[in-house]
Amino acid sequence: MIDLNPIIGIGAFFLFSFLFFTKEPKDYLLAFLFFYITNRFMVKICHYITPLTGINFLLSGMNFLLIILFISILLRNNNIERVLRSKLGPYILIYISIFFVLSLLGPGSLIVNWKALTDAPLYMSFYFVGLSYFQSENRIKKFFVFFTVFYAINALYASYQSVFGFLEYDTNYLLTKTSSDIVRDTSIDPITGQEYYMVMGFSGFNYSLFYILSMLTIVYIAARKYFIRLVGKKIVFFLFSYFLLLVVTLERTPIIMLGFLPIALIKNKKKFVLYVVLLVAFIVLLDHYKFELYAYGSEKLKRFAEIANPFAEQTTLYGRLTTRPKYQIPLILNNPFGIGVNNQEAYGAHNNYIKIFLQIGWLGGVLFLFILYKSLKLYYHIYRKLKNTKYSQLPLGLLAAALAMIATGIPNIPFSYDCAIFFWLFLGLVENLPTIYNRQKLELNEKGSYNNL
Repeated sequence: MIDLNPIIGIGAFFLFSFLFFTKEPKDYLLAFLFFYITNRFMVKICHYITPLTGINFLLSGMNFLLIILFISILLRNNNIERVLRSKLGPYILIYISIFFVLSLLGPGSLIVNWKALTDAPLYMSFYFVGLSYFQSENRIKKFFVFFTVFYAINALYASYQSVFGFLEYDTNYLLTKTSSDIVRDTSIDPITGQEYYMVMGFSGFNYSLFYILSMLTIVYIAARKYFIRLVGKKIVFFLFSYFLLLVVTLERTPIIMLGFLPIALIKNKKKFVLYVVLLVAFIVLLDHYKFELYAYGSEKLKRFAEIANPFAEQTTLYGRLTTRPKYQIPLILNNPFGIGVNNQEAYGAHNNYIKIFLQIGWLGGVLFLFILYKSLKLYYHIYRKLKNTKYSQLPLGLLAAALAMIATGIPNIPFSYDCAIFFWLFLGLVENLPTIYNRQKLELNEKGSYNNL
């Protein structure tokens, strides 16, 4: 029987490569993101129908596609000029260049360094894609309608996995070693009998699913009036699916990310104070009952209870926040050019910023932090610029979501997962908002309409 994996993988590679160089992002972005996000799900389906006997083209082809997308965005229609004139473009280009040079000249061969080169650094190129794609409100609507529905269904399927377990094609793929994908050890939850952290829906794995769900939720709640008008009742469907998933998984990271929502509500002092009071009450209550939750012996409940005090020695976060940095920080100080982009110590770091400093040294690490600072500054600048318009809450919501993602980078590595694509895309979106607003205002003036934008 012919393997479906190489047929679909090679076919998709040539199709998207052709689209990258012949079409604009508006013509292929949604299809490509859907393919990229669901790639590992497709691998499992293909493997279930026709077991993989050779190279996993569906996964390996993604790395090449990211590079081709990056090159095409820079070369098509003199985009390099737009990139250099953008707020973050020059810094991102320098950062990617540093990463590429150290991949060539640093420890290990380029082949060995390939994986490190083609995930986190090239995800940043989606900032340029966002600048090119988000040119009108119609495209904003098309993007959010698509991903609101997709991630609502994704969250429902993940909830099903958490309650009822994996379907046959999931277990068939995870238990085999014929695939290049790594089979990870799992912990069985004594209450549900399920592998607590392997919930993934149609996404690659739980981090890629939960982080973007939380970012979208923060943005939707913050700018709910705008998105209800833009997306309609699909927002309700999305929020129901998301909070259902939180209830059945009790995953701590998205709950922690929601703690940044008050930043988006700062314009409304009553709502801001109410949310902060509820947040504090939640933490106090959780801390009070944490030992009762530990007593159940459930990994889910244990991780959930750790939210109240992540620095306690018995928590799984303790090692990430205290023990590991104690020997990783001296490595950074003693290696100004890093220890190698694919060095096991660097690649296995459970802190996004320590990982980057270990990979590419002081210059690259400081530059990445500077890019994040410029990103937050850009969100606030656009908010001030559009403060009295219909878009006013959108930059604030995106700012709160960005801060949640950045904070998550302390105990985890979200910028190395495909959820980082949305972080950089949203920066392109917010940078274009003033242009979209001014164009709408001009069109209304020409029509003699003076409705409030």
